[in-house]
Amino acid sequence: YPRGNGQPCHAEDRHGIKGTRHPQSPGGKGGIHQSNASEPRSAGGRYSHNTVQPHRLGSKGTRHSGDTGKPDTRTKFVDPLDIKFSQDSISSKFKDGTLVSDLEANIRSGSFRKRDVPMVKVTPQEDGQLWAHDHRRLHVLQNLRRSGDCGRVKVEVTDQPVPNFKRSTTTGGNSVHVKPLKQNNVVTGWEYSAMPSSAYTYIGKDGDGQPMYLTDSTRAAAPSYSDIECMMNI
Repeated sequence: YPRGNGQPCHAEDRHGIKGTRHPQSPGGKGGIHQSNASEPRSAGGRYSHNTVQPHRLGSKGTRHSGDTGKPDTRTKFVDPLDIKFSQDSISSKFKDGTLVSDLEANIRSGSFRKRDVPMVKVTPQEDGQLWAHDHRRLHVLQNLRRSGDCGRVKVEVTDQPVPNFKRSTTTGGNSVHVKPLKQNNVVTGWEYSAMPSSAYTYIGKDGDGQPMYLTDSTRAAAPSYSDIECMMNI
C-alpha cells in the first residue's frame, strides 16, 4: 500500500510476484506493476492467462510429475499399426452401448470425425515399442488404417505403466479378439437375409414362411449402422 507521502512501495500480489504498487493506476485504483518486463502480453497489453509458464512444462510439452503428482504425458502422431495391443480380447461395445463396428462404419462414411474419437493412450518401452491402454479405439483405428481410411493419428504418450489386468495378450500385441455379442433374441423378416451372417444367424421359418434369425439384444430393435452399410455394399 502507498505510504503517507504518496511514494510507491514494494509489495507482493496474490501470486507472490514482487512488484511496485503505485498509488494511482490508469483505472483510478492502486495496482501492482510487475517488474518482469519479459513476461508475454496479449495484443491488448494485458498479461495473457493462456501463456504457458516455463516452470510448469518440460521440453516438448511434457508435464513434470513433481508439479502435479501425475504421470508425465505428451502427444505425438504415430501409425496406429505401430501400436501393440496389451489385451488379448475386447468387448464388442463401448461403455455407452455403442457398437465398436458402428464407430468404424460411421468414421468411414464421414458421419463421425476421426478427430472426435478420444486419443489412444500408449506407454513406450525401452525398445521404443508403444503399448496401448485403450484397445477398442485402437482396433477401430487399425482397421481404418488397413483400408486406407486413416493415416497417422495423435496419441497420448504416458510413462504410466499399462495396468496388470490389461496385460493379457497372447499374440505379442499384434492382434486382439473381439468378443461376439450373445445371440439370444429372435427377429423375423426377409430384410435380415442381407445382413451380415456373423450378426444374424438363420434358424428357420415361422408359421407364415418368414425367415427367423437369432441376433443379439442390441440388434433386436433395429439393425446397427454397420449392418446397414454392409447390406448396401453387397
